Amino acid sequence: MMDEEAMYRALVARDPRFDGLFFVGIRSTGVYCRSICPARTAGRGQCVFFEHAAQAASEGFRPCLRCRPELAPGTTGTSDRVDALVAEIRAGAMNGRRPFADLARTHGLSERQGRRLVRETTGVTPVQLSQTARLLLAKQLLTETSLPIIRIASASGYSSLRRFNEAFVASCGVSPTRFRGSGRAPRSDALTLRLDHRPPYDWPAMRGFLEARLIRGVDVLEDDGYRRTIRIGDHVGALHVRSVEGRFMVQV
Repeated sequence: MMDEEAMYRALVARDPRFDGLFFVGIRSTGVYCRSICPARTAGRGQCVFFEHAAQAASEGFRPCLRCRPELAPGTTGTSDRVDALVAEIRAGAMNGRRPFADLARTHGLSERQGRRLVRETTGVTPVQLSQTARLLLAKQLLTETSLPIIRIASASGYSSLRRFNEAFVASCGVSPTRFRGSGRAPRSDALTLRLDHRPPYDWPAMRGFLEARLIRGVDVLEDDGYRRTIRIGDHVGALHVRSVEGRFMVQV
C-alpha cells in the first residue's frame, strides 16, 4: 500500500492515475471516496486510508454518492491464483449456497489457505468482500438503469427483496427506493453501464487489436465503438463498447 502522505497528495490533486489504488474514509461525514472525488478535500486529520473499498465498508463507512466507489478501476495482486479467486468472489461466486471451501478448492487452495490469502490481498474476509461487491453492483444498477428494484436485488445476488433492503439500508443509510428517488434512468430495452479506467488507456490500440481478430457475423468495429453478438444461456443479444472522449471511461 502507498504511503499515506503520498495518498493524501494524490487526493488533493485528484490525480486519475491513482483511481482505484486506494480509498479514503472521511471521519466527519462517515463516507468513503475515490481519490478523484470532486467534493471539497477533507483535512488530513479527517482522512482514513484503505487499499480496498471492502475495508472501508467493513469499518462502517458508506460509499460516496458523488464519486461512486463502485466505478473505481480494479487492481491486481501478486498471485494469478489469488487474483482469480478474488475476482470470482466479486463476480458473485458466493451469492448462492456454494461454500467457500469448494470455491477455494477450484483454485488449488484449502479453505484455510483461501481465507488467509483473500484477507492478505483485500484486507477483509471472503464474506465481507462478497457483501461489498453485491452492494456496489446494486448501487450502480440503481443509478444507471431503470430495472425494477426486485430485479436489481436478484441480479446483485440477494435471495429476497427483504434481505436486499436490509443490507442496503445498513450500508448506505437509505432504502433502495429512496436512494434511487428521481434519478432513475429512462426506460430502455438496452442496459448501459460505465466502466472507469486509470490513464493511460490506449483505445486506438485496442481497436486495432480487435480489428485484427474480427469474426464475420459475430463482431464488428464501428465509428463509435465495437459491437458483437453474445449468447447467455438461451438468450441472444448484442454488446456495444465505446470510449467516452475526454473521460477516463468506456460505456458498455
